[in-house]
Amino acid sequence: LEHGRLDDALSRNAEAIRIGLTLKPVPADVAIWSANRVVYLYSAGRTEEAIATAQDGIARASAALGPEHPAMANLYANLGAILLRLNRPHDAMAPIRQAFELIEKAAGAPNQNSATMRVQFAQALVRAGRYADAIAFLDSATPIIDAQLGAKSDRSLTARDTRLIALIALGQGAQAEALARELLDIRDARLPEGHRDRANARENLAKAAFSQGDWTTARSAAAQAVALRE
Repeated sequence: LEHGRLDDALSRNAEAIRIGLTLKPVPADVAIWSANRVVYLYSAGRTEEAIATAQDGIARASAALGPEHPAMANLYANLGAILLRLNRPHDAMAPIRQAFELIEKAAGAPNQNSATMRVQFAQALVRAGRYADAIAFLDSATPIIDAQLGAKSDRSLTARDTRLIALIALGQGAQAEALARELLDIRDARLPEGHRDRANARENLAKAAFSQGDWTTARSAAAQAVALRE
C-alpha cells in the first residue's frame, strides 16, 4: 500500500483475512484487517465497495469473534464514519453507537477514543436535526477528551465546532459567536497562516454572526475566510 500498489495490498489483505478465519481460535486481528480493508477502498475512492466490504466484514468477523468483541469497534467505526461523510446520518448512527459502546464496555468506562466516536454521533444528530440531543452527547464527551488530550487538541476543537453548529440551529447565536471567536483565536495561535482550519474558523464565526444579525462581523469574517482560501 505504501508503494501505491493497491491491488497487491488488497490481495494480501484478503489472504490474511482468509487464513485468519481458518485458525482456532480466530485472531482478533481479523477484525482489524477487515477494518483496514475498508479504509484502503474508501481512500481509493471506491466508496460503495468500501461500504459493502464493511458490512461483509462485520458479518464475518462477528460470526468468528462474537458481536461483542472489542475489536469489532474498528469495523463499526469505519462504516459509521463513511456513512456520515456521505451525509447519511440516520444510517451512520447505529454503527457509531455500536463502536463506542463496545469500547466503553471493554474499557469499563468512556475514554478519549469512545468520546471521539460520541462526537461523531453528535455530528450525525446535528445533520439529522436533533440539535438538543447533540448538545447532550457533547456535554458528556468533550470533558473526557479535554482531560485526556487537552482542551486545545484537534479532537476537542472538533467537538466544539459541532457544538457551535448545534447552538446556531437552536437559536443561541450569541453563545455560538463567543465560542467561534474562542476557536478562531486558538487556531490562529496554533496553525500556519495557510491552514484550512483557520479559514474554516472564520467561516463558522461568519455563520454565528449572521444567525443573530451581526452583519458587520459576518461580512468581515467571511471575507477573511475567502482570502485565506485563495
